[in-house]
Amino acid sequence: MKLQTIFLKMTVSLIVIFSALAIASNAAPQKAHALPVRCQDSFLTIPAWYNYLPESEEGDCQPSLGDGDEEEQVNTSLVIGITILEGLLKASTFVALVMIFWGSFKFITSQGNPDNATKARQTVINAAIGFAIVLIASQIVAYVGRTLGG
Repeated sequence: MKLQTIFLKMTVSLIVIFSALAIASNAAPQKAHALPVRCQDSFLTIPAWYNYLPESEEGDCQPSLGDGDEEEQVNTSLVIGITILEGLLKASTFVALVMIFWGSFKFITSQGNPDNATKARQTVINAAIGFAIVLIASQIVAYVGRTLGG
């Protein structure tokens, strides 16, 4: 009974945190020099490395890497690093989903063996916790990327 209460509290806490992050990410300030939405590429929700970089002088979809002072170049490097980190986190969500499916498959094929069923159940629980952590971290990184890069 106590384990169910802890799990329920943890689930509610994660839902509240994730909802707050989703609201905050939508309220992130949008800078005028950011790439237009048509220029923000992604593949399976994994962003391209240049998504948060400012637009070039000509107004096309070529990102400007910053040819100005040292502070602008450091900010550009930071934004590229954040975008790569966001891509890695989003790729990790796919790994967590695969682990959830793998644990479910192992649970189904355990054929009543309690040891195998317990291991499979633990795999699913660990993968679900990892999935929630990666989703929250990905939202935080996306928020920072939009705030810094535009």
